[in-house]
Amino acid sequence: MNIMTMILLGVLNTIPVPQDVKPYISEVSPEDSVGIMVVGENPRYTVWFSSTPKVSTWVKWYLDGTKKQEILISSGSVVGWDGVYPADWIPSPGTYVLRVEIGEHPDAVVLDSHEWTIVVVASDEAVIKATAGAYGGIDPSGYVVVTKGTNKTFTITPSAGYIVGDLKIDGSYDYAAAGVAAIGTTDGFVATVPFTNVTANHTVEVTFRPAPAISAFTPGSPVTVKAGNNQVFTVAATDTSPLEYRWYLDGAVVQDGASSYTYSPIAADLGTHELKVRVKHTDGLGGFWGHSRLVWATTVVEPSKSSGGGGGGCSLVANGEDTSPVGWAIPFLAIVGAYILGRVQSTKKGRSI
Repeated sequence: MNIMTMILLGVLNTIPVPQDVKPYISEVSPEDSVGIMVVGENPRYTVWFSSTPKVSTWVKWYLDGTKKQEILISSGSVVGWDGVYPADWIPSPGTYVLRVEIGEHPDAVVLDSHEWTIVVVASDEAVIKATAGAYGGIDPSGYVVVTKGTNKTFTITPSAGYIVGDLKIDGSYDYAAAGVAAIGTTDGFVATVPFTNVTANHTVEVTFRPAPAISAFTPGSPVTVKAGNNQVFTVAATDTSPLEYRWYLDGAVVQDGASSYTYSPIAADLGTHELKVRVKHTDGLGGFWGHSRLVWATTVVEPSKSSGGGGGGCSLVANGEDTSPVGWAIPFLAIVGAYILGRVQSTKKGRSI
């Protein structure tokens, strides 16, 4: 083999060999997989595809599984397209599936396909699309048809051990702009998303995340506190995200922020009290409480009494969960117990009580 022959063979090896490329869908319009159509409108649905120049390409259109149209694109077209007006096939409002398939003639094998979901509504109706991520749900869900001018409420339910991680309406946190004046809550848990006077289409998207759980606490033994003295309670949660703690005494908020609270009983506090703490994320949407439960039995005595007085049992239940119907759980720290009242001399009535 001479040099010229070798050069010629080398050049020929670099020339691309035409490939018998099968047709495939390269572009569709509209691009969204779901379309909302008002009765009386007739938008076009179009598909573009590549095609082999050697054979003809068939295109078949189906509505809810029933073939409505079939055409044959002649061979020799490198790029082809076809479009339909599905409103011509849709008899009334409802949800329909439009599907297009392509293949090579005369072979019946489907080489590529695409589907749209079409929600058809009356002129006095709007659609709210409600979706939820894993570990929870929203009710109702999917494409919800609402009569314009009326209200519609959606209920969010996380799975046990989870809370709402993010909530967007129309892709935004500006809920008021979508007609939601305030998110409905139950003790800090987002329970409802109420739309009022619906006049346009909307979307609701909710995702969920693991709830922060209380994992450590002090004190861990029976507690006796003298009136006028202080007792510090401290908790920690298993979560790397920024957290905030809220402390309640007898149902009233006494502190926000820190993971510890100093309880300072006085003589006027004699009686039964409850101390409760909740923890929440402060990053992202935040505002949703986790779970875990700790219970102390605490004795409060007068300053003159011995701190070794009886009645101070301690019960600790970590990671207790409240299986409430809406799937959320309240973390709380309760101070309950027997209070030694002692004998207090009455200066007003001159008798003992």
